[in-house]
Amino acid sequence: MKSKSGFFYVLSVFFLLFTCFVGISATKPKFFKKTTLKQKNKTLQLYVNPCCPYCSKVLLFIKKNHISLEIKDVRNPLVKKELIEIGKKSQVPCLVINYKQALYESDDIIEYLKKS
Repeated sequence: MKSKSGFFYVLSVFFLLFTCFVGISATKPKFFKKTTLKQKNKTLQLYVNPCCPYCSKVLLFIKKNHISLEIKDVRNPLVKKELIEIGKKSQVPCLVINYKQALYESDDIIEYLKKS
């Protein structure tokens, strides 16, 4: 079990370095789609900072499981303001459910997405 979590840690660090040095805003991967996941009458949006290792962990899970949802980059001041209005803080990653309920912590977000 430890080797699996170590693998994800190494993968997260690689993704973090890749996004920070290559610039994710210049060339967005295919999983950065502008579509919103709607399951069981729920609308989901994920607020991230691509240089955050916890955000990278959630993004890797999304990519691995072929989940398509709206991903918003909080490096944009308007997006950050939007996140603060919804969740009352700027912590990332943040999964916003139905434009009003905010879920923080990467492990909690991943568990929620597994159940959805």
